[in-house]
Amino acid sequence: MALNLSELTQEKKKPSRWVLNRTVPSPLGEFPLEVSRGGRDRTPPDEEMLRRGGELVSYVEANGEYLVDIVFGHYLFACKMGWMESKDVPEGLTREEIGAQLRSDRSLSVIEDLDLEEDDLPPYESSIYVVPLWDEEHGLTMLFEDGKIVRVNDCLFTLEAGVLEYLDEPEESDD
Repeated sequence: MALNLSELTQEKKKPSRWVLNRTVPSPLGEFPLEVSRGGRDRTPPDEEMLRRGGELVSYVEANGEYLVDIVFGHYLFACKMGWMESKDVPEGLTREEIGAQLRSDRSLSVIEDLDLEEDDLPPYESSIYVVPLWDEEHGLTMLFEDGKIVRVNDCLFTLEAGVLEYLDEPEESDD
């Protein structure tokens, strides 16, 4: 399902960003969707961006419980790594309690980044972003491609007995 441009509003302060006129419900809370072009390009989103935005919205609406699995798996990973000792987040939370441990800033995004083409990558990136209180510095970015979440924080991943496990090192970034 592709979005229709009429479902988006161009932001006045950041005219390269277009925002869905509604939020997307999930067990983790409401997500806004933004579609943007790199730089100062004020051109409306193209068909591919609208297609990706619609696919991302549909995925979150249909697979919200899997998002909870990933976030809870990251929480269990953080507990295993001993991160909670310096955080105000208790250990022993249940899966049902994990949503209360997220900051309210969350988003779905489709970004056109023409710099990616220079690295022989598609010029679009679709992602789901949440900020858990146990990892506010980094947050959790779930890269969405081909109808599924393929990376968490730039790493391949698996859920082993409910715990998120990274399968590789984060990809190098030129930032």
